[in-house]
Amino acid sequence: MKTDVLIIGGGPGGSATAMFLIREGIKPIIVEAETFPRYHIGESMTGAGGKVLRDLGLADEMYKRKHPTKQGVKVCGKSDKGTWFVPVTGRDENWKLFEWDTWQVRRSDFDKMILEEAVSRGATLIRGKAVKPLKDNGSITGAQIQMPDSD
Repeated sequence: MKTDVLIIGGGPGGSATAMFLIREGIKPIIVEAETFPRYHIGESMTGAGGKVLRDLGLADEMYKRKHPTKQGVKVCGKSDKGTWFVPVTGRDENWKLFEWDTWQVRRSDFDKMILEEAVSRGATLIRGKAVKPLKDNGSITGAQIQMPDSD
């Protein structure tokens, strides 16, 4: 199978990459070995992660799914002097910081949602595991994929 872009992994990074490519008219193939939802650590989304979701037009979906919003993180030390609040921030077009919010997510639900969104926008999903890079003159040009029902 041929494609312009092969994405190994359908987690948030792979799925978001697929959606940005689709927006530019490139239809990628995502190869994902696991079935979602799946357990995965990493629930606390950063402000930059929230910006990516907003850029992809997914903010309304995040609010609709009632993911708790997060305005920052309280860091606690051994004494009151060692305790402070770090707000979630973004940057405007002039790189000035401003406060906003992001989301706290259950990764099993979030990962499934963002992969399904990438597929609904036009990415092709192949269930399989990338087992070997394919090379041409030393450059990786593809991957050998092991399908779930093969050895």
